[in-house]
Amino acid sequence: RWLNAEYGGSTFRVILVKLTGGEPVVQCEIDHLDNEMKSASGEKLFNSLAQVVARFLQKENLAGQEIPLGFTFSFPMAQQSLSEGTLVKWTKGFDCSGVIDQNVADLLSNALSN
Repeated sequence: RWLNAEYGGSTFRVILVKLTGGEPVVQCEIDHLDNEMKSASGEKLFNSLAQVVARFLQKENLAGQEIPLGFTFSFPMAQQSLSEGTLVKWTKGFDCSGVIDQNVADLLSNALSN
């Protein structure tokens, strides 16, 4: 099983995929973040995303378990490796401070650790 967190700007999806030998089982939660997030600090944005992931894990009785996580961040990125991508610029009306030129995977990981 694994998780994917997918942020496109207007919605944030958390998707759990379980492979049980038969058909894959997919569970998904979609959260619509407030428009105020477009100009919030990067810390506030990523903390909000982490809270959605935490609620999903609680709901699925998976809190505290280690599960591989993929992260889709639909903004212009410079990808250095599979686990490292830095935000080049904001689009879609976003202007969150402290995120440009930062590794967004680290920002999410740090927020999830809190």
